Amino acid sequence: MQKVRIWTPESDTDSRTVECLANKIIHFFGSDILIQTSSKNAYNRAASKANGLENAVNIYLKQDDFVIFLLDFDGTQSHAERIKQPNSHINKITEVTNKIPDKTKLLYMCQELEAWLLVDCLGICCFIKQDKNAIIRQDNEWIKFANKYQKGETDSIVEVEQGGNNAKEYLIKFSRKIIEKINPKLKQKDIDKKEYVENIADLVAEFIDINQETLNRNKSLNEFADLLYTIASEKLTLYDLEKSFNLTLRDHSDFFPEWKITHLIISENQKDQLDSIKTNCLHLSKRLMLEETVKNVVLLPLLSIAELDQPPFYSIAKKSVKVSVKDEKLTIRGKIDVLVMQDRFWILVIESKQAGVSLQKGIPQALTYMLADPNRQKDVYGMVTNGSNFIFLKLSWRDKPIYGISDEYTLMRHENDLYAILQILKTIGTAII
Repeated sequence: MQKVRIWTPESDTDSRTVECLANKIIHFFGSDILIQTSSKNAYNRAASKANGLENAVNIYLKQDDFVIFLLDFDGTQSHAERIKQPNSHINKITEVTNKIPDKTKLLYMCQELEAWLLVDCLGICCFIKQDKNAIIRQDNEWIKFANKYQKGETDSIVEVEQGGNNAKEYLIKFSRKIIEKINPKLKQKDIDKKEYVENIADLVAEFIDINQETLNRNKSLNEFADLLYTIASEKLTLYDLEKSFNLTLRDHSDFFPEWKITHLIISENQKDQLDSIKTNCLHLSKRLMLEETVKNVVLLPLLSIAELDQPPFYSIAKKSVKVSVKDEKLTIRGKIDVLVMQDRFWILVIESKQAGVSLQKGIPQALTYMLADPNRQKDVYGMVTNGSNFIFLKLSWRDKPIYGISDEYTLMRHENDLYAILQILKTIGTAII
């Protein structure tokens, strides 16, 4: 079981609220994570000392696998002002996450924590009505009422101008509408007493339903969920997959010949482009190259040169998938980083990891996504990369799922392995048309 510590230094109510939502996310994903939290006072004590916050995090990491910091993001202007302050939460936390990037991360709650609660307006109705059995979730009148106020993207509830409405004000007004619907005869002073206030956010969170639809209503909540899933999947092993899905490794050249193709012609222009990708990647890898950088600098240009971003192919980023084993009651959910498709067939699954992270950790996760392919009549291919190293995978459904793994390619050699990688991508593209 992975242990994750969540630190929300601005409010203990925020801490309890996020803990509640985190556990709901873990339940939705079917992951195995223990959530622990740290208080506002603990943060203030640590941050008041030189290197105190870093020391506190290192102490936590002796028992925890990961530390997540969460801060409100209540507008670009406010955020910019905070960055200008040397002792702001943002700057103190960023200093720590830069030093311990593989075990810590700072995320923002856009627009404030209330935007996370507003992903489920029907759940808020349940809280105000104290409908603990969620009976109104089956009531068409209440569903219609909640949908009237439900925003598709709650992180877009922003201040139109300084002093304007944001998610918190929106939730307050919405809570008053609910109260009026429950009891139209209430006087304003009584409604004032019952409306939403910040210190009950954790109580509201208990009624919020977390599923893919609600997660999709807030990008920062979705990012938080993705991070929790990624942390949980770090301990997913090939042994787990082979045992749970009856998956078998086929280590014969006749099963996976696509990665050994070397006769395709690469033009001089393509070689120049591949050389440029290698140069850019090696330059950026001198510092920490985050997952998004790997995508933009390496993955997307490669797909373009291989013409896998042109008809009949198209790519989808962050595609949600679910795969389960009924007998063992195992369910794995996650999101594919880049998915190349053709006529609804899943062709290439790309799982990009931070530079410096072993590809071995990405292979089980990529295979999990490939196992989620709903069409089992065609082979599925995958590629795992951290930007400078690459491994190709193949999954075939016969009597049982069989997979193969290529040799590892690296940009650390004098010769440019991207030439071979391009040929493999082109071969995979040709094979499925």
